[in-house]
Amino acid sequence: MVIALITASEAQNHDKDLLPVYDALVARGVEVEIHNWDDAAVNWKKFAAAIVRSPWDYHRRYEEFAEWLDVVSSQTVLHNAADVVKWNTDKRYLSELADAGIPIIPTQFVRSAKEFTAQLSTDGGVIARMLAGDVVIKPTVSAGSNNTERFHNDYDAAIVFVNNVLQMDKVAMIQPYQKSIDIEHETALLFFNGEFSHAFRKGPILSTGENIKNGLFVVEDIGPRTATDRQLRVGNDVMKFLFTRWGEMPLYARVDLVPGADSAPIVIEVEMAEPSFFFHTAEGSAQRFADAVIARL
Repeated sequence: MVIALITASEAQNHDKDLLPVYDALVARGVEVEIHNWDDAAVNWKKFAAAIVRSPWDYHRRYEEFAEWLDVVSSQTVLHNAADVVKWNTDKRYLSELADAGIPIIPTQFVRSAKEFTAQLSTDGGVIARMLAGDVVIKPTVSAGSNNTERFHNDYDAAIVFVNNVLQMDKVAMIQPYQKSIDIEHETALLFFNGEFSHAFRKGPILSTGENIKNGLFVVEDIGPRTATDRQLRVGNDVMKFLFTRWGEMPLYARVDLVPGADSAPIVIEVEMAEPSFFFHTAEGSAQRFADAVIARL
């Protein structure tokens, strides 16, 4: 039995989760190989499963990556499944969560310059008010906080940035900056096969100062965290939604939460394509993931 862990050439030196899960799987008698997703020499048919871990350059070559997902899915079992990864790599999925009653950060989407002009003039001023305040703008398809910027009471610059995103043939998303992040930070919940594994804390990326980038992602301030009952309820509601949406639990899902206006947790993102697990923040978490992988074989 051989399993592939999927990464990218640029990511191998940055993905701190690869070796812990590699070691945990090998300790359980599983043969493991680490491969770059775009390595044409790999014979995917030899693997019992391929686990998407850190193909963190996918957003630069999204169509090629989507085609790769389909090819690999035809040759072995892919986790998470190709349809799940495609759905999850476009953050318009947040609309589905909202429709299902999951509390999410308020989000507006802009699909074209024509639509943007119409929204500014006919949407009751919602987008215009957002852009005039403290706002975060990014493409719906991105990774590692690339092409993500915060604008604080800079309406003109915010409009320019939205148009820049649109000119990249991407859909722009606009969200109010949650100031509570600066104090309470984000909380990420990790679920393996639908079961809660651990939580960790993510410091504010867009708070102040210059972000540190390594070419793939913005370097984050990460630490351990104990999830609250309210956070776990939201996380479990997300998992129930995912089970209903896809007919099975994903092998892995990360639910990123921020405190809302009343400190109630709201979803800023659900990651099922290539999230970091930060195993170092929770003892035994790499082993729990290895057990979840083996349970799906």
